[in-house]
Amino acid sequence: MAPKNGRNSSAGNEFNDQSKPANQNDKGAAAPVSKISKAELLNAVRNALPAFGADSFHMGEEHIVATKNQKKLLDLLDTKTVVFVKGPFGTGKTFWTCLAGLQGLVEKKYNKISLTAPAVEADEELGFLPGDKDAKMAQHVNQIIETLEDLVGKKTVQDMRDTGLIEIAPHAYNRGRTYKKTFYILDESQNASGKQLMTSLGRLGFGSTFVYMGDAKQNDRTNGKPAFVAFTERFNKAAYAASIGEVTMGREDVRRHPLLKLIVENGDDRPLDQHEVETASETAPAAAAPVAAAETTGKTRELRPAKPEGEGFPSLKP
Repeated sequence: MAPKNGRNSSAGNEFNDQSKPANQNDKGAAAPVSKISKAELLNAVRNALPAFGADSFHMGEEHIVATKNQKKLLDLLDTKTVVFVKGPFGTGKTFWTCLAGLQGLVEKKYNKISLTAPAVEADEELGFLPGDKDAKMAQHVNQIIETLEDLVGKKTVQDMRDTGLIEIAPHAYNRGRTYKKTFYILDESQNASGKQLMTSLGRLGFGSTFVYMGDAKQNDRTNGKPAFVAFTERFNKAAYAASIGEVTMGREDVRRHPLLKLIVENGDDRPLDQHEVETASETAPAAAAPVAAAETTGKTRELRPAKPEGEGFPSLKP
C-alpha cells in the first residue's frame, strides 16, 4: 500500500523519510502490486475466517473457547463506538479484537482496518529504521499483523494492505484526519501520551469503531501511571455509557501459554522497574535536577528546573 501524503518530512521528524517509494523493492525495481479486487479479497477473508459457533471454533490444531470476558469484548465491539480493552499479556485482547474487525469488514460494516501504536521501544533504542512510514511503523504493530495473518493467512493480509483494506496510521500523521467506517485499533495504549490519546479520539468519524488496548503493567514510556489509565477513567461516566464500553481481562482469560497463566495467577506479571530504581539509588549519587534554558528578566538571568518527564497530564484527571 502506497503511503498517504502527510506533512512534509524535515530534519528531526519522527518519520524523516530517506526511503524508497512504497512500490519499489530494496534494489529499486518496481515491486509486484496485488491485482486482486477488494470484493475478491473480502470473499477470501470470509472463506478463511474460522467458523465461530457456540462461542468456540477450531483454528489449526487449537480449539479456542471464548471466556466470559472475551465474549463481553465481542459484544462491546459490536455495539459500542469506543471500546477500552485492558488486562495482562496473553488474555486475547488482540486476537478477539482482530477477529471482530475482520468480521466487520466482511459484513461491510467497515471499509478498512486502521492500525496504530505509540512508536515507543521496549527499554532499548534501535536507532533509525529504514523504509517508508509503513515499514517504520510495522515494527510497532507487528503483533496485530501477525494475529491477522493467523486468522486469514499471510498473503491475504498483504493483499489487504496493498489494496487499502488494512492501513497503518502513525500518530505523527493523525492531525486533521477523520476515520469514517473504520475499525481503528490503537494497541499498546499504555505507552501513548495524553495528547496522542485525545488526538486519536478526535479523529472519530461516522460509522467507525475505535478500540484502545493496553496493559498498565507493560508501560515502556514512563515509570509512573500511564496516561491511558486517566484516559479510561475520564470516560467512565454514565453520560458516555451508551457509546463507550470497557472490559478488563484477568487470569482466567490467559490463552497464550499455560506458564503465562500461572505467572498472572501468582501476580508475578507486575513490573520490576521499582526494584531497578531502588538498586540504582543505592549505588549511584543522586542526579541534579535538569535545568531548562535560561530566561532573562531585565538584568537577571533566572534558571528554572525543567519539568520531569511524564508531567503535564493534569487535564486528563477524571
